[in-house]
Amino acid sequence: MEPNVPAPTPISGGDDPISKSALVRGIVSVCVCWLPIGSIIGIIFGISALKRAKLGRQAIEASGGTLRGKGAQMAGKICGIVGIAGGSFMTLYYIFIFMVFFFVAQSRPY
Repeated sequence: MEPNVPAPTPISGGDDPISKSALVRGIVSVCVCWLPIGSIIGIIFGISALKRAKLGRQAIEASGGTLRGKGAQMAGKICGIVGIAGGSFMTLYYIFIFMVFFFVAQSRPY
């Protein structure tokens, strides 16, 4: 081994694509969870974002530091949680509104 040769530096593998997909799915879940039919879609995308965030975290940890993307993974997880909560709330809200209008229409004399 030559004394003047520097030690090789590890090559960065870039951002983890699984973490990026978790972030995208989390953002989509937050954006659509407020729409009437989107609340169900928001829940589905939120669950998908949580699963992808978990896979992304495992991939980042298994890479030994060559993959980045922990921030995207965490943001995807948070957005997924917000999308699930918002979608669940809005689904219950729309069911409540439907039930109120249904019972009001039933009790009205024609």
